Amino acid sequence: MLKKMSKALCALFVSLSVMLSGLPAIHASQSSQELIGELIRYYAAYQESAETDIMRVLDELEDVDAAEAEVWGQIMDYWSYVNTEMDVNLDVAPDGLPDDDTLCFVVLGYQLNPDGSMRDELIGRLSVALASAEKYPNAYVACTGGGTAADNPNATEADQMAAWLIEQGLDPDRIIVENKSSSTVENAEFTYRILREEYPEIDSLALITSDYHIPRGCLLYNARLLLSAYEAGDKLLTIDSNAGYRAGHEGYESVALQANGVCQIAGLYDLASQISDGTYEQPTLSRLISLNITITPQKTVQVKALYTSGYTRDVTNLAEISGYDPNAEGDQEVTAVYSENGVRKAATIKVSNAQIDDPAVEDPGQEEEQKPSQSGGAPTSVSDLGTVYAAMIMTAAYGIFMLRRKSQR
Repeated sequence: MLKKMSKALCALFVSLSVMLSGLPAIHASQSSQELIGELIRYYAAYQESAETDIMRVLDELEDVDAAEAEVWGQIMDYWSYVNTEMDVNLDVAPDGLPDDDTLCFVVLGYQLNPDGSMRDELIGRLSVALASAEKYPNAYVACTGGGTAADNPNATEADQMAAWLIEQGLDPDRIIVENKSSSTVENAEFTYRILREEYPEIDSLALITSDYHIPRGCLLYNARLLLSAYEAGDKLLTIDSNAGYRAGHEGYESVALQANGVCQIAGLYDLASQISDGTYEQPTLSRLISLNITITPQKTVQVKALYTSGYTRDVTNLAEISGYDPNAEGDQEVTAVYSENGVRKAATIKVSNAQIDDPAVEDPGQEEEQKPSQSGGAPTSVSDLGTVYAAMIMTAAYGIFMLRRKSQR
């Protein structure tokens, strides 16, 4: 008998352990650096599919440092933008940029030949820069890149670039040289310092590099500019546009390479290495559980989504809403449908505008019975489930211990 009870308790212990392991992790309060690392990991792993979790982590970061959360919200928005919406201009900068000296074209360097001479791809970037500078004769041109010639330690990308532009007739007074950097991340950091300290009239930048490098280059420059302005309490330099040299590559640089650079800018060097070699821990996506509909006192429909992480977000503008007329009399059945990452949920409430007009009813939508299509009722919070399961595991473990102790007597 004791053996059967012991086996049953062991089975319960194992089952509960498996159930508990399936719950989203419940973290203690995290530092801003940990949360920033989580933002980067989410986008690196899932890109646009991680929108909800990126919003959730940004909300957590806001509780730690509201100003830093605002900056990282802009960085994450721009990261999505460069990979989904940004136009890559080819051959010359587009129309509509500032016509005065508030504009600066930033030309990114490229590894030199061993003897210090420029490779064709770098000359191609400079040709785009020259055409852009001729189109905007009042703009500055910043050449950026350090020493990359294996057999010529005195040659730098930026110095070679500046010399070429001057040979083509560009006024030396328009050229800015940054010749210490050895990567795109350093290009952004060192160029920012020079522009802020020596050229306060410059407000906006247009990035010039090879076409495949435009998204990553713009992303890293934008992140560095935002963080530098935040850290120094200084005026923000903006990236207004770009122009790319047709290098003949297919597609753009990988999201992993982008994430590596963002990690370096954030000072997360261990995570940068892990992302580069593919060993970083991929976070778990929040999964849509159910929808909640309310009718506001202003007679508008509000739809909120609930996720496995316990997070809720307003999805009113993303949901399909039907069955509601704010001017109609009598009962109405309002339905909302929303899909995210392959999960589709719907909810329905019955509402009367007469109730909404009654000043005694502050939020009638909260009072109405809601019928989620697939959820089977309101979910228990993740933290509550974790507590219950943990308590049951401890009880099962104690029972096993007592039975074994009794059998040994």
